[in-house]
Amino acid sequence: GFKSITKKQDESGWLKENEVISVTIDNSDSFSKGSYREPEVSVVITYSGGNREYVTDMLKDWKKTKYSAIEKALKNAGFSNITLKKVTTSDKQINGLTAAVTLDGISYTNEHCYLSKKAPIVISYYALQIKIGQTAKQFEKNQMYSDVIKQLQSQGFTNIRLQRANDIGWFPIHDKEGTIKKFSINGSRDFAETDKFSYDAEIIIVVHTREDKGCEDITEIAD
Repeated sequence: GFKSITKKQDESGWLKENEVISVTIDNSDSFSKGSYREPEVSVVITYSGGNREYVTDMLKDWKKTKYSAIEKALKNAGFSNITLKKVTTSDKQINGLTAAVTLDGISYTNEHCYLSKKAPIVISYYALQIKIGQTAKQFEKNQMYSDVIKQLQSQGFTNIRLQRANDIGWFPIHDKEGTIKKFSINGSRDFAETDKFSYDAEIIIVVHTREDKGCEDITEIAD
């Protein structure tokens, strides 16, 4: 017999689509089963709406899963409001793993969750930070590039570019073929031995080479 019933859609929260979130009668949500109200009072039914997707299966074992895999699954399901946040670590074992997931402002553990595809999602992930151990000048001091690459890869660096200097004549006087001419990280040679860099920092190693001869695994030519 109530005459003023309003339905209100709420796209926030984790409930299944069209589930009731709250009911207010005469601007109050405090009432008992046996209470009475005038038929003219306002009744507001708030329910979960929006284009929702069940995300629980996508987040199964999320603590043991690479953040990129979770991001891909969510994007494939139609979620687009995704933010990534780095959590630095010195532990190579957890590099790239998911550190935390926040869905529509609520931290996720392992609950059932139906989420609006417009909802903001924040995925925090572990990003390895590595102490470089040498200065640029130390790297450039008569070291063979192959030895340095092995060292860097064992430390956990993954984004290493090799470039040919093509600066050695047939009768080299000073520079030995295969030694390092220039070493830079993220475009800079100004760093200390104790500085730390992300595992995917761009490392460019320019190598002393003869033009078109030797060091055949290096194909990129330095500017």
